[in-house]
Amino acid sequence: MKVSTEIAEYKLRNNVPVLDTQREKMVINKNISYLNDRTLDTYISEFSKHLMELSRRRQQECLHTQQTKTC
Repeated sequence: MKVSTEIAEYKLRNNVPVLDTQREKMVINKNISYLNDRTLDTYISEFSKHLMELSRRRQQECLHTQQTKTC
């Protein structure tokens, strides 16, 4: 989750919202494009969505506690 914290810091510095739906779709499609087995598309899509959801939750937590520097 260290990367999520770094992403939160970047987003705070650059006034970027935590959720960027278009960016997430691009990342998912990019991850799917790396697959050799197209039957795994759904799995990599769901995995990516879940991972990004967890990352967003951590980012929100970091941004919320930014004043106390606990992240």
